[in-house]
Amino acid sequence: MTLTDGLLPTRGESLSRATAVLRAAGVEAPHVDAALLLAHSLGVDRVAILTHPETPLLPDAAARFFELVKRRAGREPLPYLTGRALFLDFSASVNRSVLIPRPETELLVEETAARIEPDPRLIVDVGTGSGVVAIGLARRYPMARVIAIDISESALQVARQNVRDLGVEERVQLLHGDLLTALDLSYHYRVSVIVSNPPYIPSGDIPTLQPEVARYEPRVALDGGVDGREIIQRLAAQAADWLAPGGLLAFEVGFGQAAAAKALLRKTGYVNVDTAADLSGIERVVFGRAGS
Repeated sequence: MTLTDGLLPTRGESLSRATAVLRAAGVEAPHVDAALLLAHSLGVDRVAILTHPETPLLPDAAARFFELVKRRAGREPLPYLTGRALFLDFSASVNRSVLIPRPETELLVEETAARIEPDPRLIVDVGTGSGVVAIGLARRYPMARVIAIDISESALQVARQNVRDLGVEERVQLLHGDLLTALDLSYHYRVSVIVSNPPYIPSGDIPTLQPEVARYEPRVALDGGVDGREIIQRLAAQAADWLAPGGLLAFEVGFGQAAAAKALLRKTGYVNVDTAADLSGIERVVFGRAGS
C-alpha cells in the first residue's frame, strides 16, 4: 500500500486491498482472513478493525500486515500466521510442527467424554501434537491423570507450552515415543481411556489435499501409509495390552474409513464398537472397549 496525496491508507482501504489479493489467490474466506490478519498485525480484536475502518494504518503496521497477506496468499494457513487456534472453549499455540485443530477433533473429545466414566483415572492421548486433546480432557476431568505422547520432539515443545499456559501442567505428563511404546510397563491393563487423532491420510492422497494442508502441515501427522490405516492398525493392537477391562479406545478417522476401522477393532477383540458422526453425517470417530 502506498501513500495517496500524502495521506496514510486507512485500515478499511488496506483491508479491501488485502481481501482482493487473497480472493485472487483462491483463499476460501478472503475478507475474514484479511480482517484477522490486520487485527493480529495491530494487536487489536477484529471488531476494532470493522468498526473503525477510517483509522490510518501506520507504515510499520502496514508492512507487517502485507507480509502476512503475502504468506496467506501463498496458502500458508491462518493459524500458523497468527500462532493461535481455537479449540473447544480455549485458544492454543500452534506452529508448523503440529496439525491445526479442527472440528472433527473437537468431536473426538466431546464424544469420548460422553462415553467414559465420570472419574477416569488414567487417560492416554496418542499423537498429541499441540496437546489440545489431552488438555481438553484434563480440563473436563480434574481428578484424572493424562499422559500425552508424540513421536515428534518439536510437537511436544508446542504441547508443553500449551499445557503450561492453560494451567494443567501438574496433571498432563508429556512423553516422547512411538504410539504406546513410551508408557511405563506398570500401566499394562490399567489405562481407562486411550484417545488419538492418528495419521490417517493415504500417502498417495497427500499431494491432492488443499495447499494449506499438503504444503504446510507436518507430514508425520498426516501420513497413514498406503491405505491410511497403518497407524490405526498398530494403535489398536497395542492398546489392547494397555486398556483396563472395559477401557475405551477412541480415535479419529478419515472420510470412508469408519467401516474398515470398526471391522479391525472387532477382529482385534474389542467389544461395543461404534462410531460418532459429524454434522454432515460422516462417521469421524470410532470407539471400542477392551474385553473383560
